[in-house]
Amino acid sequence: MFYCPNCQGEIDRERHEDGLHWVCNTCGGRTVNLSVLRKSRTAEFVTSLWSKVRNGDGVFGRACPACERPMLTVRLSSREGGEELDACKVCQFVWFDPEEFERAPKAVPVKPKILERELPQKAKEALALYEVKRLAEESGPEPSADWKTIPAMLGLPVERDGDTHKIPTWATWGLCAAVLMVSALAFRNLSAYVDAFGMVPNEFFRLAGLTSITSFFLHGSWVHLLGNLYFLFVFGDNVESRIGWRRMLLLVLVATFAGDLLHAIADPRSSVPCIGASGGISGVLAFYALAFPEQKISILWHYHFRGVRWIEMSAWTAFGLWCGMQLLIVVQQLAGWGHVSALAHLGGVLGGGVLWFVWRESLPKERWDRVSGND
Repeated sequence: MFYCPNCQGEIDRERHEDGLHWVCNTCGGRTVNLSVLRKSRTAEFVTSLWSKVRNGDGVFGRACPACERPMLTVRLSSREGGEELDACKVCQFVWFDPEEFERAPKAVPVKPKILERELPQKAKEALALYEVKRLAEESGPEPSADWKTIPAMLGLPVERDGDTHKIPTWATWGLCAAVLMVSALAFRNLSAYVDAFGMVPNEFFRLAGLTSITSFFLHGSWVHLLGNLYFLFVFGDNVESRIGWRRMLLLVLVATFAGDLLHAIADPRSSVPCIGASGGISGVLAFYALAFPEQKISILWHYHFRGVRWIEMSAWTAFGLWCGMQLLIVVQQLAGWGHVSALAHLGGVLGGGVLWFVWRESLPKERWDRVSGND
């Protein structure tokens, strides 16, 4: 939900040829993401604007419509566009007061030259297929890679666009490999491994308190294991690119311990072992939602026997829905139903959220540029 910095009221989402715009019907202002701005306005205009924003060449003023942090007000020269615009460096939204967007220099669409002779039929078909694919990628909620349809068919959320990272994520890959290897070996005699290394609330500090770590690598079934690995691999690599491998490992460790601690506090007399990496991964999901709130997440919705449809939402919205589901499961857990510890999930969320607020101002600027794809 976005709010107008002028009127303080909700603004409406509109789909245009260049992407999504959020428009205030009261004052006529609008905000667009940097990626949308690049499609509709000249490269010189966008580069000049964002260079000033990145360099802090301006003063902080009105709140961002998306994240409500103060936007930086920068002044462009007449050669650069001649406007005084507001931009949020964190979520990359630019606010345009009435008629400012229309006055910004428009990009000239590149059209193919008309050939004097008729194109061959195969060339026409190839151009038509390319155009259909381009329109689908730009405007549709369907993810950019075909393989993502497979996890989506199983009910898992997928990132609609390509990965937001451009550097190797060794910590995420290493954790996935270690969890897969240890869990697969433990399946040979799972009961013995769970009894020995699972986290037991009434013995929280056994093995010198290391059961929070050992239980992270154990899982109750292949479905449990592969589901956790999917979320860690898909969303963990983006978080690691944002914070680096050392902080990534610390994030998982803190979130895992916080999840186990909340689970143990809820029922300190329980002797039932708790295993799985979901507490630590929940912290990663929380960090992902806070670091990339506008990243598009697609879900394949099944209409019983009528077919399927892609549904798109922001990462922040998807995370909020997931947290709501965990709260419902907590009620069941406290009543003694089910075998899933939603309290461990919410404890991991708290751990991840705390680290986000501790680290967000100290993250290296150049790493953020690589992650978000800024020029």
